[in-house]
Amino acid sequence: MARTFKVEIGTPGPASGNTEIEPWIAVWREAAAHFGANAPPRLLVDHEPDRWYHVTIDVSDVVDVFETDLALRNGDEVLVHERWAKREALGEHPLGAHLLVTLAPAGGHDSEGSLHVLGRFIQHWFLAMNLALPGCCTTFRPRLPLEADPDPLPPDLSGSFLENAYEHSLKRGWPQLRQLPLLQMWDWLQAELLYDTHIAKDPLDRALFTVLRVCEPELQDTDRILLIAQALEGLLSPGKEQVGNLLRQRLEVVLGPAPGKKNWFARFYDLRSRIAHGDYPLLRPGQFVGRDLPPVGEYTATFWEPTDQATAVLLALLQDLAAANVRQYSFEQIVHRS
Repeated sequence: MARTFKVEIGTPGPASGNTEIEPWIAVWREAAAHFGANAPPRLLVDHEPDRWYHVTIDVSDVVDVFETDLALRNGDEVLVHERWAKREALGEHPLGAHLLVTLAPAGGHDSEGSLHVLGRFIQHWFLAMNLALPGCCTTFRPRLPLEADPDPLPPDLSGSFLENAYEHSLKRGWPQLRQLPLLQMWDWLQAELLYDTHIAKDPLDRALFTVLRVCEPELQDTDRILLIAQALEGLLSPGKEQVGNLLRQRLEVVLGPAPGKKNWFARFYDLRSRIAHGDYPLLRPGQFVGRDLPPVGEYTATFWEPTDQATAVLLALLQDLAAANVRQYSFEQIVHRS
């Protein structure tokens, strides 16, 4: 028996008021076309051989929120108030949104206990959407309002880290991040990251899991630096001891040199090394930090640029692999004598 889950995902719009909303709307409309009720259902396979699901996802509520955001930016206050009034009449938050995800068992079993499958689907969905257009999908502080005592809750993932990386890469002109077809990203991801992958050992799987981890809102900045560095090393120089210079060279081979930002990698890798070797201050964990204190603000600011640039580089590599429909890089050294 099919089950439909209502997943409230907080405020789905851009974190920055300067982010163009039209491309976001285009990706979510593409999602509606390929994954909605009138589209062919996508096959989703659980870790047990006989647990198959067909999945559809209704994203119309998110599209409505984005179109309202666009109307607000265009100064159409009448339309905005009409939409907000309609949402309030339906008991919906004016700035919030929800997804409707339907899991239909196709392997001779019922869908009870499928919250784990729902969570893994949303993780894959988040990855595919943000590979198509970095930052366009978020599931910040999700809720399942129609489920009693849900365990586990859907993944809490903030797309703002990816949005910032994308926007700043456009301003810098490097690395080249693109808007790619959602269905192409989904099909590549489904082939490369299986639902039964619970422990990522392969470099590509680790890199994809890293994108999910760095988008967890409570993750420490130091952990983000280490995770991204490990992902880059795995993709470009696995098994090498002295990876710094080799990694930088291979990044430039794949993505081209960073114009005007030649020292970004040295700063990033120096920060990574200091953290890894225990030579960097650590912020108090949790919500007990005096974030309005100048020393704390100065501390967190040191991570913004290196994390932002390294995140953009990781996204660019994953987009490059997905666009070529491959899962790894191979580097060959050629010697010419003349």
